[in-house]
Amino acid sequence: MRTAQLEEGAPAYCLLPTAYCFLRSGIKMFAESLAKRALARRLIATVFCCALSPYAAGEAIEWPREQPDRAQVCHSQHHPNQTGQAVNNSETGIASIPDVTLVNQRGETVHFYSDLVKGRVVAINFIYTNCAAICPMQGVTFSEVQTLLGDRLGRDVLMISISTDPERDTPERLEAWGAEFGAKPGWTFVTGSREQIDALVQALTGAPARTGEHSSIVLIGNDGAGKWIRDYGLMPPAEMVETINNLMNQPFAEGPSR
Repeated sequence: MRTAQLEEGAPAYCLLPTAYCFLRSGIKMFAESLAKRALARRLIATVFCCALSPYAAGEAIEWPREQPDRAQVCHSQHHPNQTGQAVNNSETGIASIPDVTLVNQRGETVHFYSDLVKGRVVAINFIYTNCAAICPMQGVTFSEVQTLLGDRLGRDVLMISISTDPERDTPERLEAWGAEFGAKPGWTFVTGSREQIDALVQALTGAPARTGEHSSIVLIGNDGAGKWIRDYGLMPPAEMVETINNLMNQPFAEGPSR
């Protein structure tokens, strides 16, 4: 390999092109390293999804009006509920969805119920960007679901990821996290004040939002029909889309869930 040599008495600025080449090469290697780390994160999450998919075979049932026991709803230290079953066998819908004021990944103010849920078919999960286990797997699942939905995403169906760590999960962090999984329009990420997030998560899961301990479920609902299904958040994407399709065919109810 040839190396650059500086002749005796040559001015120092002759080294600048060589230094520039080394600097540019270093920056390129650093950028490639970051890209590989993001890709590795997605690949690892995909492997875990495939490994755990047999646990998602349980039938989903409709969301109960009664508040479920907290120990049955949450997973501690990110251990998923591997039964794929809802807590209660009740066939009623969600009693109430609070219209809390939140902020999406673009920094826009949104009212959760009236802007995102009212009259729509939605799939909702719970994540936080600093999570290294369940949340990336949920991200991969939603990413594959949005691919299967195609142009129906954002038109017929909305996907919503609620941060359970509002202190750290700024809109910028949520947008960056979503970008790792190729989030498209129609997949919305929301954060807000601790008070608002707690009220929302409590209403949807029966448990307060706590970083490091949150639900691994997915809520899929047709608000117009008043039908809600709770299931395992890492179910195979094709099964999640099938559930969404079934709910889309439900007749419209007299009034929304709220």
